[in-house]
Amino acid sequence: MTPRMLAAVVLVIGCGSSGIPTSPGQLNGSYQATTFTVEIQGQQKVDVLASGGSVTLTINPGLTTAGRLVIPASTGISGAPYDENLAGTYRVLGKTVIQFTALGPSFVDGYTFTSDPPELRAFVSLQAPRAGLISLVLRKQ
Repeated sequence: MTPRMLAAVVLVIGCGSSGIPTSPGQLNGSYQATTFTVEIQGQQKVDVLASGGSVTLTINPGLTTAGRLVIPASTGISGAPYDENLAGTYRVLGKTVIQFTALGPSFVDGYTFTSDPPELRAFVSLQAPRAGLISLVLRKQ
């Protein structure tokens, strides 16, 4: 299953509790995952970070990103491990939402994050045949 198929539908659940409008300058900086879980219906919830995975993301001036995403094969999410470059771009949508676009195929391409400083939160609803939920929280360092 490709990353784009896995993330078939993206939903933002909730808004940033601060209600403070997000601007590109406020977002600049380095982020690290504090929560990264995958729940597939009928299967045990997988804590990607506890399994040795990681996500680091740097948001740069000029609406660009850099970083790395690692998901070990041992998580059972896919038959192969993910080790991806998170070079890409982002755009601000509304007051507190940003959308990431990878330069190449990526597990998180197209994810929509809610900005609630110092965190960025994405909750991705997966559709059949592998219905479930991905939760990814990045904290600014």
